Amino acid sequence: AIDTRNNEDDPWSGWHIAADYELGLGTVTSFGPAPVLARPVPTDQDVTYHRAFLDLRRYNRISPDAQLNLRVVLGGWLAGDELPLQRRLSVGGSGTLPGFDFRRFYESEDVGMCTAAGDALQGRPAMCERVALFQAEYRGDLLFGRDWDAADRWLGGMRRSDMAWVLFFDAGRGWLVGDRVGEIQYGGGSLPSFGTFRTDVGLGIDLGLLGVYVAKSISQSKEPANVFVRIRHRF
Repeated sequence: AIDTRNNEDDPWSGWHIAADYELGLGTVTSFGPAPVLARPVPTDQDVTYHRAFLDLRRYNRISPDAQLNLRVVLGGWLAGDELPLQRRLSVGGSGTLPGFDFRRFYESEDVGMCTAAGDALQGRPAMCERVALFQAEYRGDLLFGRDWDAADRWLGGMRRSDMAWVLFFDAGRGWLVGDRVGEIQYGGGSLPSFGTFRTDVGLGIDLGLLGVYVAKSISQSKEPANVFVRIRHRF
C-alpha cells in the first residue's frame, strides 16, 4: 500500500494505491453450483490458483475550489486453476457503476456478472474471473463565494471543503478467462474492447459525511436513472 494523500478523510491531492497478490492451494471436498461457462464441471480436487487486485486512486487539486479525481481498479485471475466461487468478482451498484442496479440481470450476456441467458443462480453470486473499472469525478465548491469566518467553518463545525457538487463518469465490466465465447469470455492475454464496457454519468451533492447522487446509464440508455445515498466520498 502507498498513501500520499494530504488527508485520508477529505483528500485534495496525492496517491492512494492498494495492491495484493494471492496464492491459493488446497483440496476441495465439495464444489458449489456454478454455470458451466463460468466454471466447467470440475474433475480435479487439487486446486492451485493465483489472483491479484489493484486499486489506484489519484487526487488532483486544480484550483482553490475544484479538484479532479481518478480511479482505476484491475483484479482477478492470473494463473492456475479457476478461481473459487468465493474469490470471483463483479461490477455494478452504487460502489462501482451506480447507473446499474446491484447484481441485476440485464441482458443475454451479462458483462457485470459474467453469466449468459438462463445462467443466473439464486442470490446472483459474482462469477467474473477478471474485472476492470475506471472512475472519474470533478468536484466543485458548493458554496462558492459565501462569506465564511476566519476558521472557515459553518453550521455544526462543517468545513467549507466538506460541501461540494460532484460530476462523475464510470466505466467497467467483468469477464471470464478461456477460449473466446461471445462478449463474456476472452483469452488469458486478451482484453475486451472499451465498446463492450458498461458506462454511466451522474451528478450529486457531497456534504462530507453524507452524499446524495443521481446516476444514468449511457451504454444502456433505456435504463432508468438511479438515486442513491453514500456515507463519505465516492472514493
